[in-house]
Amino acid sequence: MLDFATLVAPHSPEDFLGEYWPTRPCLVDTNPDRATAFSAAVPELDSAERLLSTYPAKVGLMGRDGFYASVPNGPAALPFLRQGFTCYLRNLEDHLPALSDLLDTVARDLALPREHLICEVFCSRGESGVAMHSDYDLNFAMQLHGTKRWRLAPNDHAHNITTTVFGGGRPQRDPGQLRFVTSLPLPERMPDDAIEFTAERGGLVFLPRDWWHETHALGECLQLNVVVKGPMWLTVLTKGLSEALVTTDEWRDIAHGIAADGAGRARAVKAFATLLGGLRARLDSTGDEELAERLIAAAYGEHTA
Repeated sequence: MLDFATLVAPHSPEDFLGEYWPTRPCLVDTNPDRATAFSAAVPELDSAERLLSTYPAKVGLMGRDGFYASVPNGPAALPFLRQGFTCYLRNLEDHLPALSDLLDTVARDLALPREHLICEVFCSRGESGVAMHSDYDLNFAMQLHGTKRWRLAPNDHAHNITTTVFGGGRPQRDPGQLRFVTSLPLPERMPDDAIEFTAERGGLVFLPRDWWHETHALGECLQLNVVVKGPMWLTVLTKGLSEALVTTDEWRDIAHGIAADGAGRARAVKAFATLLGGLRARLDSTGDEELAERLIAAAYGEHTA
């Protein structure tokens, strides 16, 4: 069975959590035993062709120049794989039970809600890669086939972003991310002192949140990622409040008039203010730690993993 210990070997889970998680990169250039364990548990990971031939969900197509498109399923992506595009598959745990079981163990050992973990695959042939960018999630990237060169560097420009940020003048997926940038312009390229690393069969890159990185893949490559996508504290707050308030009739009412002008808007503001007043009284009567415990429990239950 695949588990967190398999994922972070040769480090023990305890050593990994104490030394690397969640802010320090962990780099293991090769570990054939890990690759063998994953291929035995998930035969579909034997090759990109085998995986794509049966994959039923959408596949992203990526180019080194920043090109991105998608096709409806794996078989439709096969011609593009053969033409040199990188194929990007998400939520493999929905289709491969062994990966779902793996995420269960990772969530438990990281003490995070299982719903915030997913498995992804990047696969390619020939020469491919991904241009410089920074991600909001935390990533365990395992090289199961082929060779991939990485360049990594801390991001001194933005902290705790909430979606991908691209370097230089490239259009941002969400321009609102620039609110979290502490200095502009964003760098056009990786710094000269970036960490350079080559991952081969069974190699692992643990990439913390926010770090700049770019990749260059050679040969027939298949990389499996275990990705941690939160939760953020603001997620815990908003989900906890929503779950706590949804049992109240008034909070489930339609927010009539919030897009109105004049008297209509005034009535909407007054109705909302009344609800907020009741919420404020409810919160003020609860100690901070008791409130935190209640909101976490409302959002994720007594046991989150």
